[in-house]
Amino acid sequence: MFSNLSAQKNPTKIYGTVPINNVSSMDATEITVTEWIYFILNTNFDPGFFPDLSHITPAAKMLFEDLKKGKDFEYIDPIYNTGYLKENFGAKGFRVKKKVKLLYEADTNFFSFNVPIVGISFAQAKAFCAWRESVVNQYKPVKVSIALPPIEVYEKVIENKDSINPKSCYLQNSLNCNCLVIKKTKDFKSQGKCVIRADSYWPSMLGLYCLQGNAAEMTATEGIAMGGSFRDYARESFRDRKQNYSAPGDWLGFRCLVTLK
Repeated sequence: MFSNLSAQKNPTKIYGTVPINNVSSMDATEITVTEWIYFILNTNFDPGFFPDLSHITPAAKMLFEDLKKGKDFEYIDPIYNTGYLKENFGAKGFRVKKKVKLLYEADTNFFSFNVPIVGISFAQAKAFCAWRESVVNQYKPVKVSIALPPIEVYEKVIENKDSINPKSCYLQNSLNCNCLVIKKTKDFKSQGKCVIRADSYWPSMLGLYCLQGNAAEMTATEGIAMGGSFRDYARESFRDRKQNYSAPGDWLGFRCLVTLK
């Protein structure tokens, strides 16, 4: 059922997603800070969409506190998106200012705009999906639905990879992870301690990054996440395990599922 199909064969393939069967696609990574900023910018800084600042890193807290001002930002300059960014994440975008280096210096762990967004609620994640669906369907001739993936999807796409390969090297961001094999960053001290870049390590056979470990991912069932997080041992990321939650956390994120209307 699940196979890696080309964009031409799968009408649900949109920017940032990979096909998981012939009628649905899934985000290749967890939704990141960058994508959440697009959400906030394009919903006119709705205070209900800001993350819980008590569950994010010091640098991320500085960033979102600055965004709450609604103008004259320290770390970003608002710009207008064009092309694929406009068609997938709205007309309002941003570029970073030189002062962004203060964010990197403020965090004892690793900060990046490409780490998963955490500190958000189930309702906020659903609102993001609904907003993204409305943006995408303005430009897409074949209409799609965008939502949190059901538990059953995770039970199919999670590969049950162990955290250690035959060379005793960790392959995911899980508790007690201490290996230096990781993509796109030289800061290894955050592994097993906080969320790291959403495109770290190697993808699954379907092309899904950090499906196991990093941030546990909300499912369509409120209160149940899957995939395990940096706070869990690797075994908790297997398809037969679930993580329960009742509030936002520094370990809890999400990715979207795209299906045909």
